[in-house]
Amino acid sequence: GCYYWEFLIILRKVLLILISIFTNYLSFKWRTIFILITLLIFIRLQVGYQPYTTKKLNTFESVSLFLLYITAIFGLLMYSLENTTARQVFYALVLIVNGVFIVCCGIYLVQLVINMVKKKIREIKASHEKAKKVEKTPNPSAMTSVKDLQVDENELRH
Repeated sequence: GCYYWEFLIILRKVLLILISIFTNYLSFKWRTIFILITLLIFIRLQVGYQPYTTKKLNTFESVSLFLLYITAIFGLLMYSLENTTARQVFYALVLIVNGVFIVCCGIYLVQLVINMVKKKIREIKASHEKAKKVEKTPNPSAMTSVKDLQVDENELRH
């Protein structure tokens, strides 16, 4: 297992924040390059180790890191372009790509919740059916036979 993975996620976030804060004296271009290098390292770690238990979670994390990388590249391109129309195109691309990702995440989460609810309903139904079977099964110790109900004439006379 990758029990240390949460530490690496925290380290990634701290490094990105430190690069953003402590490289103010550098140009935007160089800050972005340091951020891109950091992201590449963590993308490589994510793809190489696949630390999550399901393929969907590993794919989700890899895609989100890749989109962050693409967003940083588009930001660098927008910053370096003089043409405002080209800047607007890159800005729109960033919004569209990240918007699609957010919508996909929302759909995935809704599907996850629906599957969890369906599973819980199946468990409740199975439990209910099991309880019905227990109720219908006769208890041999509680049953009285016709023989037990018949009274012997000799018992009535005493």
